[in-house]
Amino acid sequence: MLNQLSIKTRLIATFAGLTLLIVAIGSLGIFSAQHSATMLETLSLKDKAAEVSVTDIQYYMELIRGELFRALQHDPDLPISKLLDHPVSKHADKINEYETQIQKYYDRYAANITQPEEKALLNALVSDTDHFAHAEVHASLDAMQANDWQKAQLVAMKDINHLFKKGSADSDALTHYLAKRAADNRIRVNATLQQINYLLIAAMLLGIAVSVISAFFLVRGIIQPLQLAIAMARKVAAGDLTAKSETRSGNELGELQRTLQDMNANLTEIVGQVRSGTESIASASSEIAAGNLDLSNRTEAQAGSLEETASAMEELTATVKQNAD
Repeated sequence: MLNQLSIKTRLIATFAGLTLLIVAIGSLGIFSAQHSATMLETLSLKDKAAEVSVTDIQYYMELIRGELFRALQHDPDLPISKLLDHPVSKHADKINEYETQIQKYYDRYAANITQPEEKALLNALVSDTDHFAHAEVHASLDAMQANDWQKAQLVAMKDINHLFKKGSADSDALTHYLAKRAADNRIRVNATLQQINYLLIAAMLLGIAVSVISAFFLVRGIIQPLQLAIAMARKVAAGDLTAKSETRSGNELGELQRTLQDMNANLTEIVGQVRSGTESIASASSEIAAGNLDLSNRTEAQAGSLEETASAMEELTATVKQNAD
């Protein structure tokens, strides 16, 4: 089938195939790069963002507790309260600001959770801290505003510290889970990247193999018929008109071989005709030579007869002359 394709078609098909292969390998590389970037973004960056959110929540919880204990310093029974020149409301405003930040980080983090175990750990943090001790903190602040400093201190020291201690343990557990998941995801990303590298290497090796095979068949399809045509032409040039070549190709080289065979056949016919004509000329020349020899013999015979006739005439003339005297 390939032998029937023209050289032009083979060249176009070969270069088109190699071009498509290059495009396929390039597309695979681009897809691999995009896939790797997506994995890094969805896994590694997501894990890091989750860790940051948990750390921020824990950080602002500690800020709230610190601000609450600074507010307790306004207790008139404490000597330090005489040095403070700002109201308790300033600390309450700070606590409200920190609670807003906690809620923002919590909402952003909770919205992106997809793993049930991670969701359960976050829910445990919220539950064990009674939603980040919001009610207890404000109960202590309300007691301060009502000058019930004993109640405010009791709530802060007993309830809030207990909740924050449990929250710290839950935050550590959640952070540990996120760190372990991040490590597992890094392993997955590295494994995927390794698979992509193997795939690209395999694609390149396939491309090289296809290129070598295509080049082999292309060169063989051109060189072999061309060598046969050259060998036949050399035999004809050397005078051997018996050379023959079996032609199965339907392309330009096959046409060249058939043309050389036709030329060889025509030369054989012409040589035969020339040989036949030469033999006819040789036969005619032999006949002419034989005729010339016969004519020569006849001429010599006639010459002899003329000589004899002349001699007889001379004798006759002499006789007549003698008789006349």
